[in-house]
Amino acid sequence: MIVDLEVLCNKHKGKHKLKVQFIDATNRQTLNLFSADKKVNVDARFIAEVERQGLKFKVN
Repeated sequence: MIVDLEVLCNKHKGKHKLKVQFIDATNRQTLNLFSADKKVNVDARFIAEVERQGLKFKVN
């Protein structure tokens, strides 16, 4: 999943900062990751690819 996310970010480079939060609902734990160097272009194509991967997301 991490490699797929990196490929997606490289394919859709842009100006929007990337924040990823992994959630383990079973153990009630979260892991927040903020990318210092990866920025993406959050457009309809990027969102469609994120949805195809089955990831839940939110755009701020």
